[in-house]
Amino acid sequence: MPTREDAYKLMTSHVKNENLQKHMLSVEVALRFYARKYGEDEELWAMTGLLHDCDYEEYPDLKEHTQVLAQWLREGGYDERIIYAILAHNDLNLSTHPRNNLLARALYACDEITGMITATALVRPN
Repeated sequence: MPTREDAYKLMTSHVKNENLQKHMLSVEVALRFYARKYGEDEELWAMTGLLHDCDYEEYPDLKEHTQVLAQWLREGGYDERIIYAILAHNDLNLSTHPRNNLLARALYACDEITGMITATALVRPN
C-alpha cells in the first residue's frame, strides 16, 4: 500500500487551495485520533482523511467528486477500505456505498465537524 508520503504528494498535486489542504489535514488528524480511540488502523484511517477531497478542486460536481478519486486511488494501489469510505462520504453514492462501517461514518462526521472547527479558528484565532 502507498505510504502517507505518497498520499500527501497525491493530495498536493491535485489540491492547490491552501484552505482545502488545511481541511484535509485536519480530517487526517481527527481520523487518526478516532482510529486510536477505537483500536483501528491509525495509518489507514489517517490516510482516508488526508485523501478524501483530493479530486474536489478539479471535480466539484458531486456526480463526479469521489468517483474520479476512487479511480486514481485504485490505480495507485490504495486499500479498498479507504476507497469505500471516501465514496460513502458523498451523499450521492449512498445507494451503492452506504455508511455501514465505522470508518465511513467517522469520515463523514469528521469531514463536517472539522470544517466548523477550522472556520471558528479562522474567525476567532484567539
